[in-house]
Amino acid sequence: MEIIKTKFKFGPLSLKRLEKVHPNLVKFVTELLDISPYDIIITEGLRTVETQMEYYSYGRTKFVNKWGQKTGIITKCDGVKLKSQHQTHDDGYSHAIDFAFSGETKGKLDFSAKKYYEIRKIAEPLMKKYNVEWGGDWKTFKDMPHWQLKRV
Repeated sequence: MEIIKTKFKFGPLSLKRLEKVHPNLVKFVTELLDISPYDIIITEGLRTVETQMEYYSYGRTKFVNKWGQKTGIITKCDGVKLKSQHQTHDDGYSHAIDFAFSGETKGKLDFSAKKYYEIRKIAEPLMKKYNVEWGGDWKTFKDMPHWQLKRV
């Protein structure tokens, strides 16, 4: 496959969300953006315990998310007993990111499954290089925006 560099660069908010993310995962998504046919927007990097607990409540005790949308269960991790890979690890970093694609309307995000599957194919060599796994490959709880370092 021929690799073609694209014109996309992370915006200030995406860069801020990558600040506390493990350097290998930052390298992975930066290199992926260089060859992506779509503009990638980082929607989440490091997540606090409080935010993780809030996300855990969705579909259990809260049925509308903080963006005003109806929601079901979006995570199995409560943030305390079972920590998310988004939370701080012993090395001080989040080992996970979520991203979406820039929508056709300015300020809108695109969570198109078709685009995630396409980007997954493009990402394959980088996933091996940086030991990254994609939530869309999971068998029981698909999480397409989610990318994380494999646990060792």
